[in-house]
Amino acid sequence: MVKRGDGGIVRGLGPYLLLSLALMVAYLYIAPVRTVAQSAAVIGIPIHFLASLPSTALNAMQGHLTSADQLRSEFEAMRQRNLILQTRLHRFEFLENENSRLRQLLSATPSQAEQVTLAALIAVNPDPGALAVLIDKGSADGIFRGQPVVDSGGLVGQVTKPGLFRSKVSLITQE
Repeated sequence: MVKRGDGGIVRGLGPYLLLSLALMVAYLYIAPVRTVAQSAAVIGIPIHFLASLPSTALNAMQGHLTSADQLRSEFEAMRQRNLILQTRLHRFEFLENENSRLRQLLSATPSQAEQVTLAALIAVNPDPGALAVLIDKGSADGIFRGQPVVDSGGLVGQVTKPGLFRSKVSLITQE
């Protein structure tokens, strides 16, 4: 057994150091030693491969292994996203029901309500009690009596007098 503190390590390694020095000198100057060293290197390839296999496998698996904390945080983020999407879905279902109810109120069929025609406002009645506007689309553009008129804020009114190229829209108020 090699003892520390009294130079035992150096004495224990001394013979190995001398042996390695002798092998290096023999490798440089004696050709058959080089042949033996090359053969030993070829024999050592599978041993080296087997010895490095656990390390190689661990390095390959590290990309696939995920810590439990990371999985928990990803799960929590997905759970929160799911709650947000469920809320949006409920809101969408509510809006679909409301839209269906408004179609019934306006006597519009679903196929008519899905058809979109963009129109520009031509004139506004200056009388505040009239609540009517004129748009630049008419029956030639597919506009019909009772057709709902919407803008980015929602339902505005319905077409009351469709002309060939212009139509009167009666506005809905919230009084």
